[in-house]
Formats: sequence, C-alpha cells, structure tokens
Amino acid sequence: RTHVYLMLSRDGGEVRPLARWSLVVALAQTLSVVSDVTLPSLIPKLVPPAGVAWRGGLVNQDLESDDGPLMWAERYGAELHLLRHFANQYDNQIFPQPEVYEFVYNGGILWYNVNIGVTWAEMASGAQREIALKWGQAVATFKPYYILVVPFHEPEKYLDDPGCSAEDYHNLWNYLQGIFREQGADNAVWGLNFLGKPKKGQQDKMQAVWPGADKVDWIFYNFFNTPCSGTEDLTFVEMSGDIYDGFDRLTDEICEPIGTKCDFALKPYGIGAFGTASRTDKHCSTPTDPVPEPQRVQFFQDAKASMPSYPNLRAYVYFDTFDSVINGSTIGDLDNTLTTNSYKDFMQAAPFLAADAYLAEARLTMSTPAPTTSGASGVEAGTTTTTTTFPAAPAPRGGTASSSGVREELSTWLLAAMAAAAFAVLGPT
Repeated sequence: RTHVYLMLSRDGGEVRPLARWSLVVALAQTLSVVSDVTLPSLIPKLVPPAGVAWRGGLVNQDLESDDGPLMWAERYGAELHLLRHFANQYDNQIFPQPEVYEFVYNGGILWYNVNIGVTWAEMASGAQREIALKWGQAVATFKPYYILVVPFHEPEKYLDDPGCSAEDYHNLWNYLQGIFREQGADNAVWGLNFLGKPKKGQQDKMQAVWPGADKVDWIFYNFFNTPCSGTEDLTFVEMSGDIYDGFDRLTDEICEPIGTKCDFALKPYGIGAFGTASRTDKHCSTPTDPVPEPQRVQFFQDAKASMPSYPNLRAYVYFDTFDSVINGSTIGDLDNTLTTNSYKDFMQAAPFLAADAYLAEARLTMSTPAPTTSGASGVEAGTTTTTTTFPAAPAPRGGTASSSGVREELSTWLLAAMAAAAFAVLGPT
C-alpha cells in the first residue's frame, strides 16, 4: 500500500501518513486557489482565496526604519501580510513612511485606521474637513493598490455619549465615504472594527451602529486575554468563538435604524486586535499580575488549533504592543521566550502558509504596476489634490519569471501548498 509522507513542521515535526487519494483531493483544492493569482493588495476587496488567511500585526506606530514590516518578519520568522496603521491627525501618521508604500507595492495589505478625538457628530459636520481630505488623499496615493480603511473603531464603546448617536455614526460613514470619493480614493476597501461583545449587552449597540451591508466590506472584532478587563481566565476560543458565533446569529436580524437585515455573514470576518497580557503596566488601572506564561502559550496553541472551525475568519491581527507585547524573547526582566516561540508557531499555521504560497506565486507571475497618483507627505491643508511625490514602486521581492530565484520560490510554494493540504485532511498537529 502506498502512502505519502509529509513533514508538518519545520523543526522536528511529526511525520504522519496520508492516504494517497485524500492527499490528491486536498492538494487539488489548495492548488485551485492560485488559478488566477494577483498580489493581495490588488484584490478588489482584499479577501483571500478559500483556505487562506492573512497574517496581520501592529508594529511600531511610527514605522521607523528599525522596526517596520521587514523587522517584524526577521523577528518572528514569517512575512507580514496585513499591517495595521493608525493615521490619526498628524501628517507623519496620515501619510505613511516610504517602507509602507514598498510593503503595499510588494503585495502587503495596509489597514489604514482613521480616528481622532472628536465626536462622530463633529466629524460628520465637516468641522474636521482638512484632516478628512488628507486621509482621502493619502489613500488615493496608493492607487491602483487597495487600502483597507477603518473609521472610528469600537463604536459600541462610545454609542450614546454626547455627539455619538447611531445616526451620528451613520452620518460619519456617509461623510467619510463621500470625502474619499471626492479625492478619487476609489481604492478604499471599508472595514468596521467592532469591540465585539454580543453576549455582554452589546448586541443592540452593534445593530444600531451598523451602517449597512452596502457600505461595509469587512467586519472586524477585538478581544484581549488580560486581568485589566477581567478576561484573564478566558481562552482564545471562548473569546473569539463567542464573537464569531454572535456575528453569525446577528446576520438575519434587523439592524435598526437602517431597517434592513444586518447580513454580517455575507462579509469576511477578521480579528482586528487581539492579545494575551505579558505585562499589565500600560492599561490596568491598578497593578496586577500578567497572564501566567503557560496560559499565554496555550492561548496561541488554541488559536492555531481552532482555525478550521472558523472558516470565515480571514485575517488575524495581533496587537504586538502595550500589555500584549511579544517583541522578541524578553520584556524588561521578564523572560517571554516560551510565549514568543508559541506565537511563532501560530504564525506558521497552514492558512498563513497558504497565504505565503499565494503571495509567492503572485510575485512570480506578474509585474508590479506603477502607482497612478503621487503624494506621501506635506499636502497643503484643505487642498483637493496631492502635490508631492513618493518613492517609485520597487520591483516585486520575488522577481520575474526569468529570475534565478524562481526555483526556490516555487519550492516554497509547493511545500506550503502541501502543508495546507495536509492541514485540510488532518487538522492541526
């Protein structure tokens, strides 16, 4: 009897036999996702193919040269697919640094988070029009690449505060989408980032702020395993699964005040920010102990093992800062080695490896299109066109089909595809 053997991890992973026919079927399903590949940042709605999930994270807020996406990859041994960036109100944040443009040109997805410390009503009134114009201008500079734009995250937290009614939030969305159209930023893909606690009195608030399925392309939610919010004893599955299932339940409900079905499940879901507390000195109001390291290790093991159970969860963005920082092997005098290694292992989950393979194939089969607009910083306040330039699009890191690296890239793709196929048959090891 013939068996095919696959090594399911890089370092001493268990070798398990697969029935030949089962492997062929699973591998064929995996290979089918790349029949029409394009760079992830050129996918119109940024939704990955079936069986693929984007590996996401937050790195240094200012994206200094010593702590950008490439440093993240070096630190954790995996390529970042989705980078979360907070634009806020300052030009050095509104207009990302050159390495961010390079990241997008090479297929990376930029999460462009827009939020400033004003009420929704003030934002929607046009009182902050100069900043809104700059947001739209900045996103337009990336064309033809698509940018994930996420306005005023975690709205349930602020609903019913002064100037923050459901109607105000809907008006804010309408206003910002109008501004982006005005600036030619038709490359914006719109995400709504919920706080996401449907079982804890938040369901009505989530329904109230929902601007409509015709305005939202992605739905994200956040959660943290931390004593700062009383969730230190909850597992990854208990927190993430609760929200995911809550979204599914809400999909057939009527979202007031728009008066139509919520249709959440028609959209891809993503985890916009999640973490397990390795420290508690940033967010806790009173000093307390962090989550014990064995529990932090289990957090990432559970995250990896649960991925097949949540097929509509298409992006995982770890909040690698503040109390949930991983940042290498040590944090001050705290040894974080086991947590770091568990996180690295999670970053090698099969849906992420399938994304690596997809990205490698896209880089081999297409050239990088030139951006159609210019402008990276220094746009004059209140103007409606960009006037500055940013670096020319670099060549794709994978090179062209005639480059000497083709054989290595294809080997990486085949190994990753086979790993994803094994994952589909066997589940996590």
